[in-house]
Amino acid sequence: MIKEAIGKVVLKKDLTEREVEEVMSEMTTRSASDEQITSFITALRIKGETAEEITAAARGIRDKVSRVNMGEGVVSLDREEITIERETILSTAKELPEGTNIFNVSTATALVVAGGGLKVAKYGRRSYSPLCGCAE
Repeated sequence: MIKEAIGKVVLKKDLTEREVEEVMSEMTTRSASDEQITSFITALRIKGETAEEITAAARGIRDKVSRVNMGEGVVSLDREEITIERETILSTAKELPEGTNIFNVSTATALVVAGGGLKVAKYGRRSYSPLCGCAE
């Protein structure tokens, strides 16, 4: 589907919500290559995204995310009185360019922080280096 969508967008034709959802499914299940994803996003940006296309893309991604069970409480980050003792979720993930020669400490950091009693949401894709990453 992504090949057909790229062809349609290059011709400056809008995609239907169903088409965008199918493309997002291919992207999130890694059925589409990095080159196809890059081409699709570039072509869509040049054409100009419609509200329907953006909505469908967001829906397609949202349907694939893992739900985090927060237990008893839900945190509202819009409040002014957030207490670190019980309500802070720490994120340590950051994607690095391919070939970066460093040790990613986000997993170790997550373990230390969790050992201190805070909730940690650890997420991300496979690492570029074979040594560390969320999926490894």
